[in-house]
Amino acid sequence: MLPSKTPPKVIKSEGKIRSGGGNCLNLGIILAAISIIIVVGPIFSAVIIYKDNLIALIMPDIEGLTDKIGDYFPNVEYVGYEIIDPESSFRVIFNVTNNSDEDFTINTINFSAYCSQHEEVLLGYSYGEDFPVTISRGSSGIVSFHVTFTVQSQTHIETLHRGDTDFHATLKNVQVVVQGVEVELGDEIDVGPIEIPP
Repeated sequence: MLPSKTPPKVIKSEGKIRSGGGNCLNLGIILAAISIIIVVGPIFSAVIIYKDNLIALIMPDIEGLTDKIGDYFPNVEYVGYEIIDPESSFRVIFNVTNNSDEDFTINTINFSAYCSQHEEVLLGYSYGEDFPVTISRGSSGIVSFHVTFTVQSQTHIETLHRGDTDFHATLKNVQVVVQGVEVELGDEIDVGPIEIPP
């Protein structure tokens, strides 16, 4: 009997081209390293630059920016008040100076008025009179606001401040809208002394 011939086994290597060894692997590692450097590099640089003040990396120093461009911000100064009705309303008057080289328009100024002695008591909200107001470059203008008392504040004044010759109101949350840009003034403004009739 003749020995049987078995066909040789063929091992296929599907989809793999083996030329030059690990060159494809090296190219993939190089591209991944470049991608990581592109993403992480700027973040790492920013952390190094702001290492002493990481909060400034996220939140810029607004006061520093305001100091640098402060000459262009309008200067708002409290001038005085006028009693319209001692039981229901008063007018607050401001002088606004345009420090910039261009005319600007104040769209509105909003604030809340509180009793200075009893800080939690809201007296009322303001609404501007004759807005919008345009102020020419390098000049000043007077703006006024009508503050109407709430029912709570009328009761508060009648019971605790009737005949008070040294009544003060505090203006808080002062927001100025100039050229459509809203800026909140951080300082509170004291109004007074206001003489409340007996």
